[in-house]
Amino acid sequence: MTNKIGKKRKITFWTRLGFGMGGMLNSGALTFTHSYMVLFLSTECGLSAGEAALISSFAIYVNAILCPLMGFVADNFYATKIGRIFGRRRFWILLAIPMMIAEPLIFVATPFGFPYYFVLYLIYNVAYTFCTANLSPLTIEMTDDFKERTYLTGYKHLFGNAAGFLMAALVGFGFGTFGETNPFSYFIIATINASVMAISLLCVYLSTWEHTPRGGRSGEDRERRRGYQEVLHRRNLHLPQQVLPQGPVRTGLHEARCCLLVCLPVLLHRLLPADS
Repeated sequence: MTNKIGKKRKITFWTRLGFGMGGMLNSGALTFTHSYMVLFLSTECGLSAGEAALISSFAIYVNAILCPLMGFVADNFYATKIGRIFGRRRFWILLAIPMMIAEPLIFVATPFGFPYYFVLYLIYNVAYTFCTANLSPLTIEMTDDFKERTYLTGYKHLFGNAAGFLMAALVGFGFGTFGETNPFSYFIIATINASVMAISLLCVYLSTWEHTPRGGRSGEDRERRRGYQEVLHRRNLHLPQQVLPQGPVRTGLHEARCCLLVCLPVLLHRLLPADS
């Protein structure tokens, strides 16, 4: 896992294939759940149509809030130990795999009512956001070649289109085999769909990699900080060790402060009038 961080690799056909399987999530993960969850909850679980619609619509607002927040967290996640081990973006894709179990559990008739289905659907949508918010930025992490990025994105769309067809075939198979009025049909379809999504995400995680981001504890970052320390030392400006940058935000503040301290004498010399 650690060898997937900070190194550039050649993108092969299998790399494109593994990354492209992430497209299965876009067209497969929410298609069945969005289409049939309200119907299942209102007919088989004793919820009113209003309660079922509230569960379904609430996820839209959650995604609207969580997507930009997820982007901010992922961008800065390399500052943590977990991020440096599993990756700042790939970690969230890995975390979403066990959360896929929420989908088949949604399609189980239980006496737990509204809170049970609300929490499960929320977990499922959070997992979906984890993946969608971090999948596309991986193309930038993996290569600087725009042609290769186009290939990766194209494979993802190809699998997304295939997932739509397979999802329709799976629904037809499930209802045709077990019956449209059988609640067990929903569970079987959701279980197969969740399994496919989990396998796809695992393939994405195993076939992708990330570069070491600026602000992380990389060799380049350490060299840059060492250079600033030498400049400050020559100007008799000493900073205690505990205030040295340890994350992206503190790194940026530290760089700005160093530039100000180094350039301030030059600016003052040019702006202030010379003594006559």
